[in-house]
Amino acid sequence: MKLHQLIIIFFFGIGINAKGQTINVTGGDWNPSTPVIVVAGDTYSNNGVLESITSQSTITVSGNGNGNGNGNGNGNNPWRITVNKVDINWDNRLIVKVKRIGGSGNPNNNGQGMNGGLVYQVVQNTPSLFFNGNGSWSLINVQYELSGISVAIPAGTYQTEVVYTVSAQ
Repeated sequence: MKLHQLIIIFFFGIGINAKGQTINVTGGDWNPSTPVIVVAGDTYSNNGVLESITSQSTITVSGNGNGNGNGNGNGNNPWRITVNKVDINWDNRLIVKVKRIGGSGNPNNNGQGMNGGLVYQVVQNTPSLFFNGNGSWSLINVQYELSGISVAIPAGTYQTEVVYTVSAQ
């Protein structure tokens, strides 16, 4: 009898490229557990794919300021959020994806808006655009997907940190 179990831990971090934009990411670590495989030939349910809850992380972002870094302005400056991961103990056969769900703001007030990030995208080790917009938004829920779970990956604990960075667009 062979026991095979992966323990995967995600950490969430933020980065700020301050020119009047601010970002706050809340939510605890995601520790998805995989079922134990005890019989040779068995496979993981859901084809080796796990999803977090839809509000695993929550982002609040503000485009306040006029772009000169002093924080003064009309609050509608364009911003962009990038996402990347920093592997702590990771197997590259495991694939992390992220998508945003919703967000509260006032898109009809002074041209505020938000675009992108509504479908899962692979989180790489280098930053890539997650979504962009302008103005202030809260309750931007983030959901995660983990795929590539397989008995071919040695049993163990795997960790990576997902990092979000806001910057002027």
